[in-house]
Amino acid sequence: DLIHLTYYENLLYFKKKSKIVLTIFDLIHEKFMDKYDFRYKKLSKKNYLENADKIICISSSCKKDLQEIYEVEEDKIDVIHLGVDTNAEYKPVNDDFLKRPYILYVGSRDNYKNFDNFIKAYSLSEKLFKNFNIVCFGGEDFSKKEIELFQNCKINFSKIKRFIGNDKQLNYMYKNAKAYVCPSLYEGFGLTLLEAMAMNCPIISSNAGSLPEVGGDIINYFDPYNIEEISFKIEDLIFSDQEIIKQRSHFPNHLKEFSWKKTADKTLKIYEKIC
Repeated sequence: DLIHLTYYENLLYFKKKSKIVLTIFDLIHEKFMDKYDFRYKKLSKKNYLENADKIICISSSCKKDLQEIYEVEEDKIDVIHLGVDTNAEYKPVNDDFLKRPYILYVGSRDNYKNFDNFIKAYSLSEKLFKNFNIVCFGGEDFSKKEIELFQNCKINFSKIKRFIGNDKQLNYMYKNAKAYVCPSLYEGFGLTLLEAMAMNCPIISSNAGSLPEVGGDIINYFDPYNIEEISFKIEDLIFSDQEIIKQRSHFPNHLKEFSWKKTADKTLKIYEKIC
């Protein structure tokens, strides 16, 4: 009766007489087309959008991008936020590096993730450099280009380390970080902000894409293109116990707005509406 696609899969589906729901998680390839060489795929994607009976975007920011890039009519799109697992279970990671105060970075570091500007901002601040290390969780091994960046910024490997692990180990990283920094130039949703909140981790984030929509007015933001501002805003949060306490006090209520039950209930209503 109904097919719900969460990716751009076999077009043969559209030859059936089923109703089609399509979830759009982001438009990263369109927004950064030169980096991803996406031009030849855009027409195929447009075909999916035209054949869908209903489109779910995971943020209002994602919806806005979809309308601007593909000119999809507004009444065809519903915004349904993702949820977050608020289970605060964690698994300790035994490493002496984590015994020193650190700033946390999570996920891949390429292209739009803006990791380079974060590193440059960190190296600009004598206070940050002196008092905090950097922990990178996930992503690939540091590349040759990244190692050259560290060298140019006079950051040796006694100050920065990459870890990999499971969700419970990531929770441990959030739990023990002085702050989580999200410098991304674009996110379709920004789930890591909610993950950090669930572990009571202070947050400083880029003001790009959907991040302010997910983080709300309870966390601190910076212009991701302004290296000096990134440095200043990280300092402003990380050295202010009052600001950290203020942030944390708002986390529990904010997380209630992002439950998987709400996501499921709203999705079910779309199914009922079109079938």
